[in-house]
Amino acid sequence: DGEYMMGQLRDYGYQLVDTLEECDVCVVNSCTVKTPSEARGLHILREARAAGKGLVLAGCVPSGDRGLAESKHLRDVSMLHVTQLDRIVEVVDDTAKGHRVTLLDRREDLPSLALPKVRRDRLSEIITINAGCLGKCTYCKTIAARGSVKSY
Repeated sequence: DGEYMMGQLRDYGYQLVDTLEECDVCVVNSCTVKTPSEARGLHILREARAAGKGLVLAGCVPSGDRGLAESKHLRDVSMLHVTQLDRIVEVVDDTAKGHRVTLLDRREDLPSLALPKVRRDRLSEIITINAGCLGKCTYCKTIAARGSVKSY
């Protein structure tokens, strides 16, 4: 998901940077498979807030817990559901203007695999064949965030 969001932002004209100090809007693509991953993403948002950056929380954390949108400590954070990752440019644009955007409705259709992407590893390729989850692991919220498995 992150590579697709970076590709859209790059193609729209945004400069992708690697440090919090360089960014205007901090986009955190979050994971809920295990609690430490979720905690790390929320910690980055706190650091970005302290630095006065625009805040976007994308990925499984806001998708799996819609109550976060009403949470007091995230009231200034824009949020994007995993099925709406093709709208990241819109969310970042509005967040940069000082607006809070919450696109947390799950779409039935899957995001296109033809979206531009930025590969982080030039020696391997991710080949997406499905989205969602079949399991009910007690430590994981992926099924809550992404729904039941669907093939492309």
